[in-house]
Amino acid sequence: PVGTGPAGVAVTPNGAFVYVANFVSNTVSVIDTATNTVTAAIPVGQRPDFLTVSRDGTSVYVPNQNSDSVSVINTATNTVTAAIPVGANPTGVATTPSDVPIIPTLSDGAFMLLFAALAAALALRIVGRPVSRPPRAPRES
Repeated sequence: PVGTGPAGVAVTPNGAFVYVANFVSNTVSVIDTATNTVTAAIPVGQRPDFLTVSRDGTSVYVPNQNSDSVSVINTATNTVTAAIPVGANPTGVATTPSDVPIIPTLSDGAFMLLFAALAAALALRIVGRPVSRPPRAPRES
């Protein structure tokens, strides 16, 4: 079984693993979907909640409500590689299509991070878009 108080569930893009945030035990359980067994219990911050897996499946981002942080789990080693301080009481995370930035939701800093993410996404669309030209009219002979 997973830890106490399962709150959030996320599946890797290839469907091989499921990550479960255990709100009371302060861990994330890893389930191997081929065997339906728990293969790891990863300690994270206090009160982990609705987590997400990166689009490439290499990282899991876990909001820790009582630690005011987001833990980053490396899925190759199932270890925490970073704890990112965020606003008070983050309860969920989301990633942009390029996996950056991480947006803690429902916290004090969420609005500013969301605004920054949207501005960055808009800037990428404007800067990254090739210049299109209208088609030329055929030349008269």
